[in-house]
Amino acid sequence: ARFTVRLPLTLAIIEAFLVSAGDNIYAVPHSTVEAAARIAREDLQAVYRGESKDFVLRENRYKVAYLGGVLDPGHEPELGERRWLPLLLIRLGEQRVALHVDSLLVSQRILVKPLGPQLAGVRWLSGGTILPDGRVALILDALALLRSGAIREYQPVVAAVVRRWIVAFIF
Repeated sequence: ARFTVRLPLTLAIIEAFLVSAGDNIYAVPHSTVEAAARIAREDLQAVYRGESKDFVLRENRYKVAYLGGVLDPGHEPELGERRWLPLLLIRLGEQRVALHVDSLLVSQRILVKPLGPQLAGVRWLSGGTILPDGRVALILDALALLRSGAIREYQPVVAAVVRRWIVAFIF
């Protein structure tokens, strides 16, 4: 019996943050992230309501944008009842952005797989990876996302953060 094994010419293993935004999981390479941080829910709500514009860390101001809303306009963040929410701090020259993600799952080494022709034209996706549980995570090139202008055009959906129950008792 004879068989042929074809191996890729290039193989890349990188360190990446696995994050969730909406129903999707993304891998964000460490090389594109300045730092990971967290923001208080009340502060994030103020940003999304327009009462505050930026997240400040060590005297640097970062524009806050929800990753799910940047990639899928109209997608609303689910803030839930958590006291602290995760941010990935990205910097391109003097442009600084704090990407709010639903959760920061883990930091791990991933094997980079090339994208098929259907997704190869999406500038801010640089590949994909198969996670140990069999799910697929797209590898997000955060710097290309900044260069694309998608974050500059991002407008938060205010209704998502102002929902409150009003209970009135009438006697």
